[in-house]
Amino acid sequence: MDWNFSKSFNQSGDKPKYLLVADDVIGGYFALNGGSLGSNLGKIYYFSPKDLTWHDLNFTYTDFLAWALNGDIEAFYQNLFWQNWQEDVKQLDGNHMIVFTPELSEDKTTDINQRERREVNIETHYNASFTEQDKFAQAYSVA
Repeated sequence: MDWNFSKSFNQSGDKPKYLLVADDVIGGYFALNGGSLGSNLGKIYYFSPKDLTWHDLNFTYTDFLAWALNGDIEAFYQNLFWQNWQEDVKQLDGNHMIVFTPELSEDKTTDINQRERREVNIETHYNASFTEQDKFAQAYSVA
């Protein structure tokens, strides 16, 4: 819950808008919807760095864990594995991820192997992705 404090709720006892449950190495976030990400309450949503949008995965948390351990990860991350990605990921600690230049959301045609990659702290990435640009506001504006 510490990771979610000040991100999805501000005070103990507040109902979280979502609970971040996982992140991936390419800047994506998995969250349990508390009502602010879409209509599928209690399901897992994925914030994709490819289009900067929350996607309803229609997974319960248990389904998500089963998928993360046994699912078709290659299909989910199609075209996002770069040459020697396993070696790069092994070098990361659990508090870092890789960002790309050009960004995945800005340039959909450049091959992943042709992009510059650099390591960033997850907290820094989160703040740049959501807090500073208020990208969560998109999720709250659902009519």
